Amino acid sequence: MIISDWLDSSISPKNVGRIACLILACVLIIDACLLQAQMVTIGHAAVPVGVARLLLFALVLAYSADSRFRLPHVLQLSWVLLAVYLCIDALNFTFIRNIELSGVIAGYWLYYPVILMIPLALKADIGIPERTTERFLFWVAIPIGLLALTQYITNTPILPTTSDDGSFRIGDNGIGGHVRAFSLFTYPGLLCNFSAIIASICIVRFRNIYKSIPLILMFGFCVAVAFTTVLRAGWLGFAWIVFATIYFKKSKGSVLDKILPVVPLVLAIGVVLYNLNGPLSHSAGAGDATSFITRLLAWRWYLSMITSGTTWSILTGLGLVQSLKPGEGVVTMGIDNVFLQFIIHVGVIGFFLFFIYFALIWIYLLSRARRTRSPLSIATAAIWSSIPLLGMFSLPIENMSLYVILLLMCREPSEDEQKEAEATEEKTLVAASPW
Repeated sequence: MIISDWLDSSISPKNVGRIACLILACVLIIDACLLQAQMVTIGHAAVPVGVARLLLFALVLAYSADSRFRLPHVLQLSWVLLAVYLCIDALNFTFIRNIELSGVIAGYWLYYPVILMIPLALKADIGIPERTTERFLFWVAIPIGLLALTQYITNTPILPTTSDDGSFRIGDNGIGGHVRAFSLFTYPGLLCNFSAIIASICIVRFRNIYKSIPLILMFGFCVAVAFTTVLRAGWLGFAWIVFATIYFKKSKGSVLDKILPVVPLVLAIGVVLYNLNGPLSHSAGAGDATSFITRLLAWRWYLSMITSGTTWSILTGLGLVQSLKPGEGVVTMGIDNVFLQFIIHVGVIGFFLFFIYFALIWIYLLSRARRTRSPLSIATAAIWSSIPLLGMFSLPIENMSLYVILLLMCREPSEDEQKEAEATEEKTLVAASPW
């Protein structure tokens, strides 16, 4: 059983909390499952996903308060500086830029809670076994993938894509008259990301072709699911995450590991330059570059907006937020670029502080992947390394942060546990895959 591996015979509050943390994190990763359940049953999203976010934050905070684990000093300092800056900038938006307080709070709630929860999750020491999390993800991936394949093959959404009251909407779910599979996610790119991390776990678990047939089948299943999204940026991200996983699995530790995210950044810039200089394709489907050119033109407009402002607005931001359904006082913008979103919202200072924060998280994930060599650690490091690529095309960093939180809620496997797991896999791979 999935939870019997680590649930004591007597159900303690801590174990119930662990189960709740695992389920809530997966509900946030598969971000439309709660909303779709409401759409199918009552026709609108009465309970927002933010409720699950609040519950997870409360549980993580409770575990961290009870933990004696000390955060790495540099990461803790970066986290505190970032939080202090965001508080000061909130006052700037309210009293200098005259943005309503409700709008400032809504913007912060949209972007930052999950990102800032990462150090808390590291300190919390919740203690879910990594194997349990992997199996849980594998079992969840099967119905999600089958639904995506059905959406693509039948060319019908099957599930609702919007609500009458605007409380729910699936973004970018069609192209050229064809449905982009989204399954139980609010955006096809998130489905692609989920498929990528399952595929990464399969790659790390792979030992030899004869004993890893279930993993090979699962990997092929993930590739097929990612294809159904018909999302070029998602495909590119999937390919990079697979490459990074293979690299980490083979690497014995190199000074080049720390600068690995530079490669997807160069790749993203190359894609931008190719579309700027290459021929504009008007073919229907994934080959159509019109939307991409429109996005590039929008980027230029937003860059001119920030650079034409005062020095103060460049440094501290304009307080503008991108959102499908904003709160009162929030200004919506179709930026489609995570880095521009940070600069426009909290300015160059905020972007610089976030850059340092993300880099320190990367260093921690890299060290954990090297230290444990566990599938979930390597897969999470691979997905975090894709931020320069996927962030360029607006895949939310919040989604990637949730995978990091999911990893940090797991205890690091000991050497004995790792050896036992490897010995078990040599005999049978049934435990590593639900097939």
